[in-house]
Amino acid sequence: MRTAPAVWRILRPAGCLALAAVSLAAYLGERRLWDPRGLPAAGPYLPSSTTEEEALRDEPANPYAWCAAAEAAASEDRFEQADYLIRRAQELGPREPSILMRAANFHFTHGDARAALESASRILAFVSHYDAIIFSYYRRFDIPADDVLAAGLPDSPRAWQSYFAHALTWAEPDRAAKIWAAAAARGYASRAEENHYVQYLLDRRRGREAISAWKGRPGVKYPVDNYIFNGSVEEELTGNAFDWNLAETQGVRLRRVSGDARQGNWALAVEFSGEHNVSYYQNVQTAWLPPGAYRFQVYARTLELTTDQGIYLRIADYEAPRRLYARTAQFTGTNDWTPAQADFSVGQGGALVRIQICRDASMKIDNKIRGVAWIDEASLRRR
Repeated sequence: MRTAPAVWRILRPAGCLALAAVSLAAYLGERRLWDPRGLPAAGPYLPSSTTEEEALRDEPANPYAWCAAAEAAASEDRFEQADYLIRRAQELGPREPSILMRAANFHFTHGDARAALESASRILAFVSHYDAIIFSYYRRFDIPADDVLAAGLPDSPRAWQSYFAHALTWAEPDRAAKIWAAAAARGYASRAEENHYVQYLLDRRRGREAISAWKGRPGVKYPVDNYIFNGSVEEELTGNAFDWNLAETQGVRLRRVSGDARQGNWALAVEFSGEHNVSYYQNVQTAWLPPGAYRFQVYARTLELTTDQGIYLRIADYEAPRRLYARTAQFTGTNDWTPAQADFSVGQGGALVRIQICRDASMKIDNKIRGVAWIDEASLRRR
């Protein structure tokens, strides 16, 4: 007959902890707890079944045996004994993630959230592969954000960033804001988390909160009077929705280039391959605008931009372009740096808008657009 530790030795290497727990519970069958005399590593609550007693006698320092005993006791509603046994297992395996995970599961399922958070926090400090399980427990057992932030996360940027990313997949904005503020205060909010959080808020149409989170970050040089961030393209791009976002699509290459700027060293370049009659509406930046009258201005230079349909820039409401829409004149052919403007107004309550580089499909036979356009010195100011 195999002893309890032997069962764990077979199943643990394969990572089958849940299967091991079920198999061991079935294997041990009915059991009672008592206080044996002279058992090595004795405590006040130890198993009375011959199998469990043999397991602990054979390997009294094996935390898996103590976990098995704790789970057996809990299955008989002997929670005081089970609590002692699971804590003993943690003492014997203080840096063993699988032991700590079983302890956390025990404490969660038996209502001891504080002990569960402490065990979970220790796991998160060692390894990452339990992150999703632990964070799902925080959600499933409705652990308040304040409790998670106080006791459920170690002093580790990795763990905080992982929890924040997980929370953004399900948390309401108030909870997400609390996690963000705590992470930022500790210096754990990287640029990636910042960008994800801003997009999270934009997806929920919380433009004011999104721009506040963006402008409040160290290193963000948001112009006082220009609602276009990095309008001259001189700063390295951050990947944030409130900065320039460049993406290639079929037949169009959009990039930041040096040496072709009107001001400074950098500009945006839009290059058409000449192989497609593209219909192109690329979101390149987002802005939050308070109520008022505005003028959008941009400079463009073009080189052999073919077809009757060139490029233009437009401002549109983030959700409903019909609600707010303004566009510049289009650029075609070959031209030196030329300004283009678009005036519009934002009504009460403000507006979240997209700035887009656009090209409408041509209806002509000769419709495959080729050529390059450079864009620089974009500004969006009150007028």
